[in-house]
Amino acid sequence: MATHMDHAGNQPERLWLLLLAAVQAAALIALHYAATALEQPAASFHWLWPLYGLAILAPLSGQVLAAYRRRREFWRLLGGCALALAAVASYSGWRALVEGRSYSYWSGDAFAFGAIMAACWLLLLPFAQQRLDRGGWRIAYGDYFSGLLDNAARLAGAAAFAGAFWLLLLLAAGLSDVLGIRFVGKQIAQPYFIYSATALAFAAGLSLPQVKSAVYRGSLAALGWLLPLVSLIAALFLAALPFTGLQALWQTGHASALMLCLQAALLLLFNAAWQDGGGQPALTPWLRRAVSYALLAAPGFTALCAYALSLRVQQYGWSADRVWAALAIAVVGWFAVGYALAALNRDGAWMAGAAGVNLTGLPASAALLLATLTPLLDPERIATASQVDRLLSGAVEPAQFDFAQLRFRSGRAGNAALRQLAALQNHPQAETLRGLAQNELDRADEIALHAKLQAEDVARHLRVYPGGETHRALLGLLAERANAESYRYPCLNDGGGPCPLLAIDLNGDGVQERVLILENHSLELYGTTAGAWRYLGGLRPRQGNATAQGSRPTMDEIRAALDKGEFRALAPQWRDVEIGGWRYGVD
Repeated sequence: MATHMDHAGNQPERLWLLLLAAVQAAALIALHYAATALEQPAASFHWLWPLYGLAILAPLSGQVLAAYRRRREFWRLLGGCALALAAVASYSGWRALVEGRSYSYWSGDAFAFGAIMAACWLLLLPFAQQRLDRGGWRIAYGDYFSGLLDNAARLAGAAAFAGAFWLLLLLAAGLSDVLGIRFVGKQIAQPYFIYSATALAFAAGLSLPQVKSAVYRGSLAALGWLLPLVSLIAALFLAALPFTGLQALWQTGHASALMLCLQAALLLLFNAAWQDGGGQPALTPWLRRAVSYALLAAPGFTALCAYALSLRVQQYGWSADRVWAALAIAVVGWFAVGYALAALNRDGAWMAGAAGVNLTGLPASAALLLATLTPLLDPERIATASQVDRLLSGAVEPAQFDFAQLRFRSGRAGNAALRQLAALQNHPQAETLRGLAQNELDRADEIALHAKLQAEDVARHLRVYPGGETHRALLGLLAERANAESYRYPCLNDGGGPCPLLAIDLNGDGVQERVLILENHSLELYGTTAGAWRYLGGLRPRQGNATAQGSRPTMDEIRAALDKGEFRALAPQWRDVEIGGWRYGVD
């Protein structure tokens, strides 16, 4: 496969790289000033995002594939990819447009779109190089691995060169500022200079002779020596699981994420050690056997993650995060099962079957990522459909449903669902749902969602157990905390709640404290000191808690227990120790 190494000294190619950099800089400068001139840039995302995507990736593709620029197939391939990029970018920009949505969500959507496109571009680039170099799409895994490694190393080198270039510019600006010459600092802060300098410096980095790929292979091999360690961690975890049971996993609330990270580390370090499979990794035979056993156990982690996710979906339905988790489990599961089957095959070279697993799994992973930018696997669309179905089926009460999620944080799909709910007929709670949905649609922006709360507003969203009034001073304190950090107190805002507030004496002084129970399973303790209500701290779950579902209780289950009076204050199992005025407690 032809690479940049073959053309490092080609002067016309260097000029081509700089020409594309100039085109890229000009396009980005024009887009920057066009976007800043718009009164509502978000209303133009459906055409801004495609243009930004093309301005970044099209010249970059032309630079990386510069060796093929004189071939007609190069231009056809570049044009086809540009059309596909424009299509998914236009849909992604369109679905992000929600009137009144805060900037943080728009920037988050843009970052996610950019990260997905960059990952897919890098994973699929070796196939394009194979097509241009040999006229076909089929590629041997050794060639794919070499192309992927060379491309990643070349881009990383160019990025490092551009970063060093900017560090020197900032140094020059700082020295000039010390001398009272502020012109330099002002100029390099201008958008036209930032885009031009970065694009040209990156192109210059691409044109430099690259470090031999043997250096990168050696670095990966060194990283691969961590593979036995992560294999040992995986083996010890699985060995301990029969003694601890699944209950200990579900109590953490993030066991699935940890197990996914462990699997990802195992699979990535295996590939760092195995590389293209052309030779045996620098591991002793007994270490290779140990790694094989760890790879055989990897599907077990996938099964546990899938089971945990299924429990959450059964309890709470799909959310965008759970859709992403399902995709991550599917991708990791493909490699885990494939590597386990390869480890079972003892014929030929060690793990020879991993090549086929990678050659099918990597482009399939890219295809799944691209599908999330289309209606096919749009996480917001899937999550919205699931949550609205739970609402209409009665699985969640209207007073507890997060209509604000549909209005501001579920894109176009959420707004469309709200409009359908606002026109709902033939449902037992149609009138209530229509009113709540219309109220949410009428909000001008997300800031209005978190309008400053007063004590009276908080009182309407509290339910006191076992009953009674709440001190106005405490209501004021809760309103102050909710106004400062509204994201922590969704049940105190319209559309949320009610928040359970437990009146109970926790320190045995005969005066009842208050425990506020929030949707995210955090409990906050409030009490009086020197006659004033104060926040005293949080309450955490104790080890050994157990529920019938094998996970944390839902808010409905907590309210049901409180309604039955199933709550009490317990003395701590262990007393504190005081030594020389220092106090120690058992946790």
